[in-house]
Amino acid sequence: MTSADSPYLTSQGAIEYLRLDELAAPLSALYRLIKEHGLPHGRRGGLYLFDKRDLDAWVKGFGSALEMARENRQSRRQPMAGGSASKRLERPPRRA
Repeated sequence: MTSADSPYLTSQGAIEYLRLDELAAPLSALYRLIKEHGLPHGRRGGLYLFDKRDLDAWVKGFGSALEMARENRQSRRQPMAGGSASKRLERPPRRA
């Protein structure tokens, strides 16, 4: 996997991805988002790494990409036609 295919961004990549580069102090803004607003990140040595999927989820108001995926999965579930599956599993009444 090349760095272009990687879902991980460096601080500079995250600044560009979140469009913070138009601010006067984009790196300070990024660190403020981490500290004060829980921007998801990881660290490798002294390097901050950001997963694009987690950034997308954070921007949409989810805590992580996993929470966003769970929400998407739940919203795609449709009620079964003809009632719930539990009704089909019930035994018919016994004849006397």
